[in-house]
Amino acid sequence: MVGEEHLALDSHRTFRMIYSKGSGNQIFSRLEMREFYDEDGSYVCTLRNIDGNDPAFGTTMISTVSL
Repeated sequence: MVGEEHLALDSHRTFRMIYSKGSGNQIFSRLEMREFYDEDGSYVCTLRNIDGNDPAFGTTMISTVSL
């Protein structure tokens, strides 16, 4: 992601991350992070489990970041 920044005024991005363990062939988790700039000057970031085979599928962590 050359030239792109997290938590910028034009942040309305979605990032998908895949984590593996062992030899790299075994998927550990699939996560989706979204961020957007809110009207109050903060940023809202959500991190959601998008692995349909995981019992925690759909679990979301929401955080607000104020600079």
